[in-house]
Amino acid sequence: MGDSDSNIPPTDSNKSSSTPDDSPTSDGGGNRDRNLIEAALQDVTPFDSAPGHVTDLPPADTFPGYEILREIHRGGQGVVYLALQKSAKRRVAVKVMHAGPFMGSKGRTRFEREVQILGQLNHPNIVRIHDSGVTKDGGVFYVMDYISGRTLSEFVQAKKPDLDTILKIFVKICQGVNAAHLKGVIHRDLKPANIRVDQNGEPVIVDFGLAKLAVPDSPSEGEAAHEVMSMTGQFIGSLPWASPEQAEGAHGQVDVRTDVYSLGVILYQMLTGRFPYEVIGNMRDVLDRILRAEPVKPSTVRRNIGDEIETIVLKCLRKERDRRYQSAGDLGRDLERYMQGQAIEAKSDSGWYVISKTLRRYRMPVGVGVAFLVLIAGSSVVMSVLYRQKSIAQTQALVSARIAEERRVQADENASIALGLAGTMLYDFPPAIEKLVGSTQARRTLLESVQSQIAKLQDDAPSDPGLLKMLADAHELAGDLKSGLNMQSAGTLDEAAKHYESSSKIRLQLQALDPDGKAASAVARSDLRLAHVKLLRQDFKGAQELAERATASFGAIAAKAGDSERRSARLAHLEAQLKVADCKLRRAERGDDDVLTETALKDYSRIDSEFRELFADDRADAKVARWLGVMSDKRSLALMTSASRMRSDAAKMNQAKPGSGADMLRKAAVLADQAAEFSNAAAEEFAKLSADFPKNGELKRDAWLAWYMAGSSAAESGRIAKSSDDPTAARAAWTRSLDCMDKAMLIAKELEISDPVNLEAKRDVSAVHFRRGNAHREIGLLAAGDERIRSLESSMSDFRSCLSLREFIMQTDPMQQHRRDLAAALYRCGQIALELGDPAAARGFAHRSKDQLSILIEEKAMESENSELREVQALLERAGGADGVP
Repeated sequence: MGDSDSNIPPTDSNKSSSTPDDSPTSDGGGNRDRNLIEAALQDVTPFDSAPGHVTDLPPADTFPGYEILREIHRGGQGVVYLALQKSAKRRVAVKVMHAGPFMGSKGRTRFEREVQILGQLNHPNIVRIHDSGVTKDGGVFYVMDYISGRTLSEFVQAKKPDLDTILKIFVKICQGVNAAHLKGVIHRDLKPANIRVDQNGEPVIVDFGLAKLAVPDSPSEGEAAHEVMSMTGQFIGSLPWASPEQAEGAHGQVDVRTDVYSLGVILYQMLTGRFPYEVIGNMRDVLDRILRAEPVKPSTVRRNIGDEIETIVLKCLRKERDRRYQSAGDLGRDLERYMQGQAIEAKSDSGWYVISKTLRRYRMPVGVGVAFLVLIAGSSVVMSVLYRQKSIAQTQALVSARIAEERRVQADENASIALGLAGTMLYDFPPAIEKLVGSTQARRTLLESVQSQIAKLQDDAPSDPGLLKMLADAHELAGDLKSGLNMQSAGTLDEAAKHYESSSKIRLQLQALDPDGKAASAVARSDLRLAHVKLLRQDFKGAQELAERATASFGAIAAKAGDSERRSARLAHLEAQLKVADCKLRRAERGDDDVLTETALKDYSRIDSEFRELFADDRADAKVARWLGVMSDKRSLALMTSASRMRSDAAKMNQAKPGSGADMLRKAAVLADQAAEFSNAAAEEFAKLSADFPKNGELKRDAWLAWYMAGSSAAESGRIAKSSDDPTAARAAWTRSLDCMDKAMLIAKELEISDPVNLEAKRDVSAVHFRRGNAHREIGLLAAGDERIRSLESSMSDFRSCLSLREFIMQTDPMQQHRRDLAAALYRCGQIALELGDPAAARGFAHRSKDQLSILIEEKAMESENSELREVQALLERAGGADGVP
């Protein structure tokens, strides 16, 4: 591991995850070549592509009288630890504020205000505070009840409670909020994450860090409130539940009705699983929707939501404060009225509603009276009924026929609506959330739901081409998700293959229905997706056969294409040829045939020339323009992987006979230099393209990837020079790598800042931190004295930044690949800690890394015997630790 630029050396099974899908997509191949990206992020450095944030626990004597057990939560204001109160022998939660003694007077004021607020609240549905104090380093903390259950959203998702249970829990939440209101406390940050449900199903409201008193104790308190409300950062994670007055920044209008609005959003979520309006997008659009967009009626999302509950929810969500419930108590009491069958306050302006509810409530005595009246009137009605029987019988047949026709029309309309909704869920929503942090599980659930809905519609129209196409597309998207970067286990690859096979069968069925249509192109795309899965399974020959079949299909389509379609058909044909070349390269990497490397490189050169011909015909085609840089990146990757293989072979030769691998190392160095030339050319290409096509945002990430690849090529040169015992050349190469990674970081940071919820952007920043950490470390190992220490400290700084991101992404998007990346970053931090002379910290990081790898082994995403685990165990031994807790 020490000589590798990987986080932890890959096993064969790990390498199978390094070839993402680069097949033509339905839009003609507009997506970035994922095979290249994942190969760059994973095959060369198998673990340096995702997230983490782990810190050591504070020293044992930090909180007098309390033993810290573990970290529970880390937020914008502070950290919450699970602790044991030594005197009472009970578990409690300790919240310590960020910045410690440097938090400033305003921060300390906010902290003291939170302690003051919690101290005066005494209600079973509000977390209780027990103690507060100052740490030995001058930081501040307080101690509260430890609620061992789940957050409200986790509880609803796991238990799927019925309507009655939801309302009972929510009434208790309202009672807790109302108790705070009666004490003059406005929470201002109510959301499911700040409500925990304990083991007995009791809700408890927590985190009053943004609360304020309805009447400030002093002018400074009011100023602090204004400051909080004017800081955009306070909306992170809470903006979806914010009221219109909060969204508008009208801090003077924030009162108890602000909390009522947030409660309305929470109740809407509990009932429907959604927000009342779209909360995804840039902040300006979301704020505008909170201020102006009318909530979608809950009954249109869940049909079992009655009119009365809908009225209660919508009353909470009124934009005007005067039209909402005037307190959380009023809201809770109205829900209790509903559950008791009484008339609700929200409909008090409807006279007939009140009468009907009263009749239903007292239906027994009313029923007796009505029966008596019916008995009296019955005799006068009987003769009329008998007289009209014949007329009714004659019209009954006509009425029945009309009803049947209306039901048929309604069924058609319902099917059309359902089909349109399924189409939106399938084609519009998943791409919109694809790169959002934590969206993977949502996308999976969404696709499964769409497949189920389409299958139900298909029961009535089994051969409908439109439904068949949607079902095939749904299978394809599900396969893309399960074979992509975020899930790398044998089980999900099997699932992906099944989805692709199902899609392929449907595509063939569609092709039989319309032999001369576009189905042939879709069948070829399915072949490329199946080839992708075979690549992940390292069935390179099988993948190549499928890719060649798709290439032949696209070639035939291109030959028949008319003038208007020829360009896109030729582009699809070239992309299929690229997949064939990729398969050849992967076979060469495995050692099937060394000649295949040269064959793949020749294929890349030829395909590059054809792309340049297409671009020469239309220099306004940004899609083709991107392929020019992609081809340079591909050729760089091919040369770099060849150089890496040669370096590995040379090491084996030198081990058998010292000095025998020198010639091979020289050849590897030449290839690495050539790879760097192509990477630098790609970076220049994309810089020019970004200037030529300023509206094409993906070109900026292409430029990031090109610099990342250039840094990887330089790193490979450094490893080759190190193997050749040439420290001067090695240092120069690692310095070049660091320079390239610095350029990549500038772009990655810019992309992250421009879209803070973009998962891909955070992964990219994490990846660059990892590579920079490697470069600093290698330079440090070649140096001595203070320079060595400075370089290793810079390395640790990068790896800790990488770790912070990777823990964050792991928490929000807990995928197996993210866990593996987190384990890698933890290992590197431990490695650097040991090299800096801190074996205790090294053991801590190594144990955490081992824990993550053990989970992957339990999930069968990794073999029990693998090089990653061996390397972590070796680090533990070097740091003086065994298998126990350090």
